[in-house]
Amino acid sequence: MNILLVNDDGITSPGLKALEDGVRAHGDRVFTVAPANNQSGRGGAVTLTDVLAIDDIGKDRWSVQGTPADCVRVALSYLGYQPHLILSGINLGTNLGEDIYASGTVGSARLGVLRGIPSAALSAASSDWSFTRSLLDRHFHAIVAAIESSDQVLNVNFPAFDGTRVQHATLAQGRYQDRVVSAHKDGDRHRVLLRSILQPKVEPSDPQTDRGAILQGITTLTYLPTALTNSPKALTPLA
Repeated sequence: MNILLVNDDGITSPGLKALEDGVRAHGDRVFTVAPANNQSGRGGAVTLTDVLAIDDIGKDRWSVQGTPADCVRVALSYLGYQPHLILSGINLGTNLGEDIYASGTVGSARLGVLRGIPSAALSAASSDWSFTRSLLDRHFHAIVAAIESSDQVLNVNFPAFDGTRVQHATLAQGRYQDRVVSAHKDGDRHRVLLRSILQPKVEPSDPQTDRGAILQGITTLTYLPTALTNSPKALTPLA
């Protein structure tokens, strides 16, 4: 099986290395196309007018001066890869609940599905990559089966401890509020540092949600809708 690997933490990320080694261990061929530098928080952004610089850095390994979604575009169009699956990650830090909307890890997987290729985003709560790699090895076939059985993005989150269980989970609901951490004025320019604080709508430990399950040491599989829909609603004429 040919598997395209992308991420948003950049080509030198240890999470990407763990994913490359894990996929190869299962006998699959790996193509890696990742951003040249960290692109966290870029969501599904793509470069439309600037020229993309692409560097060949080894056998089937490329870096792109662009976004995570750009990496998918480059791999499929310019490099001509024809993967059976796209795996994005492994991201350092979880992507749970409303985190998915800003995540470049999720954004590149979403573009893969929109291009007709089964895709998943993988994220980890732990920076112990040997531990996360062990979870990937243990649950690899379950993850691949879940990707192939749906036309939606699969969002996978590995916990920071335990790791013996894997389950499907719903997205934890909540709302982010932005807080001003610091601000100062430099002439006519304002310089502001913002932090987003999550306000959960349900009990954070609810094991049916991705956030609650992670807190209990469970690897979560969550499907994210990608299809564009157009509900047939009657339109009221404007006066």
